[in-house]
Amino acid sequence: MKDYIFAIFWFCLAGLSGAALYYTSEQTHITAKDIAEIRAETTETRHDIAVLSAEYWRLTAPARLEALAARLMPDLQPMTGEQLLPPLPAAKSAAAGKHPALSSVKDLIDNLLETDDHTGLSDAQQQKAVLAQNAQNTP
Repeated sequence: MKDYIFAIFWFCLAGLSGAALYYTSEQTHITAKDIAEIRAETTETRHDIAVLSAEYWRLTAPARLEALAARLMPDLQPMTGEQLLPPLPAAKSAAAGKHPALSSVKDLIDNLLETDDHTGLSDAQQQKAVLAQNAQNTP
């Protein structure tokens, strides 16, 4: 009887091992199927990106944009330097005779660094202006 129980135990263990092996095999097939689907989606997405990229470059081609601008906006003119940068405080001051004309880019940068962005005045000039305004406001 002992041998009979021992044989049933090994038979059940073999059956459970087979069931576990079958379950693992099915999970492997399901995972392989999922990976294949993801790879197909990735390939399709890469294709879509390539198509969109080609379309973007075609739509933004400079020759095409120039032709569209000439046809749809005939009054459009090329940009000038004044459109890109606001008038420089140094240029206004030089025209008014307050500062000598700037002769180089270094002079322009130095002048911009020493002047305030809003008023075009140096720190000393701003202090004098504040003192003069305070003197006018006091009775």
